[in-house]
Amino acid sequence: MITLSEFFDINHQVIIFTYGLVFFIMGLTILIRIRQSSRLELARSLKWLAAFGIAHGLNEWGDLFIPVQSAYLSPFLMRGLFLAQLVLLTVSFAALFEFGVSTLNSIGYANFLRGISVILVTGWFISSLFLFKIESTSHKDWQHISMALSRYFIGFPGGLLAAYGLRAYTKKRIIPLNVPKIAQMFQVAGSSIALYALLSGLIPPPVDFSLEIF
Repeated sequence: MITLSEFFDINHQVIIFTYGLVFFIMGLTILIRIRQSSRLELARSLKWLAAFGIAHGLNEWGDLFIPVQSAYLSPFLMRGLFLAQLVLLTVSFAALFEFGVSTLNSIGYANFLRGISVILVTGWFISSLFLFKIESTSHKDWQHISMALSRYFIGFPGGLLAAYGLRAYTKKRIIPLNVPKIAQMFQVAGSSIALYALLSGLIPPPVDFSLEIF
């Protein structure tokens, strides 16, 4: 009998494909649905959640399809593909952050958070560019560290903000409607996003932060 670890190793590619597919379908479904009219103010914020799902799904598929291209593409083009994947990851986290901001703004909260995602992405870009110029940093090390920084400083707070935004929206807009099933659905969605923030934002792939920066 195989262990759980062996099961995940054997089915690694299937798991990655399915994981990315879940996000992509979620984003595409939301994108289609928000074209329909809705009385909920949240509908105007869902475009950000759709962008998160589509971008994050494409990023996850990168782990599956990009390595296959190494037999056909030059190292320069491979680096370009990995860079595009990294950008997709960061864009997805920024969209999740904006979903949280937009959700809170729809109920009159946290207007001061507007534009914060741009500042976070800019900070991430400058930090990544600085690390890229360090001679002791290999491209693989740079990629892993930049990914970790994106998860720590954009994905984690973005996920928590989105979860809090759904919780606050549910409390102020859904619960007063006296529709327990819908309220429960929103609460489960908020809890799921909070769990995602913890698992995806704080547990990146192994990285080495012991580089000689100075």
